[in-house]
Amino acid sequence: MVIQMEDCIDVLKPDFDILFLFDHSCGPDRQQEDGLNVENMSGNYGGKQSKMQNTVITQAEGYLGPYQHTLNPGDIQTMVFTADDEGPFWMSETERHENCLDRIVPGKTLIKKKTKSELIEELRTKGLTNTNGTYNSLRAICEQNQISLTEAIDKVLQGWQDKPKRMLQVVWERGLIDENNIGQHTLAGRKYEMGILLPHTSLKMLLGKCQDFTKEETLLQSKGTKLGVKVDCTPKCHCELAGKGIGYSWGCAKNLYRLQPLKNKRRKDTFRKTVRLCLSRNVLLTKERVRKF
Repeated sequence: MVIQMEDCIDVLKPDFDILFLFDHSCGPDRQQEDGLNVENMSGNYGGKQSKMQNTVITQAEGYLGPYQHTLNPGDIQTMVFTADDEGPFWMSETERHENCLDRIVPGKTLIKKKTKSELIEELRTKGLTNTNGTYNSLRAICEQNQISLTEAIDKVLQGWQDKPKRMLQVVWERGLIDENNIGQHTLAGRKYEMGILLPHTSLKMLLGKCQDFTKEETLLQSKGTKLGVKVDCTPKCHCELAGKGIGYSWGCAKNLYRLQPLKNKRRKDTFRKTVRLCLSRNVLLTKERVRKF
């Protein structure tokens, strides 16, 4: 999608302000890998959560809360602990020093399953070239050749330095929570006895309402900004505004596909034949039909 947009920019006149309109789908709505997203944050630092980009606190309203905060308008908030940070606020000075860097737990190991790429590498080391197939088929080949499927690794306790911040740390730095009443907050939030959510107890809702999170650009929008154009998405459920003929053509093809019997969708060859039929320019999506859209 990005490459196609770049090709369009190359042939358009640069003297005009260009606005690209896309519909809401998995392509145009795809987020940046390091974009600000509360769903990519966890309850603890480190782990498998992605490292998000830094953000600028442009103003107090919409960024900072009513409680004591360490950030001020104009400051840059890092989403990863750096060597210059004091560390997690809920730890004591001694705990921050002890848990700063990763450390190996002496005498303790973990049993880790080998990945598919690791199994392929070991098979090739033994001179076996038949390394195609699924993970289970490679496991069977390894068992036949007496290759271990697991390996023992040292148990490592993660330190906070160079690790993604915990969501609690981020909202505390912004003053969105009361440091003396942290226990009332959870990631998803607490509920009344009747199951009604208390919004002020949800860390995700508190942080997700901040303007830098709500206005975070998608991958397509960020690329468009770098290329000097604007990218926006049309309202949902209004395909007539997004590409017009393209949206209606997809809808027409899908309607025909739904009318096909199941026997034409089960096998791989018949499935492909059915899809080609629904997208055919000679049968359904003729030039005359598309012009009517």
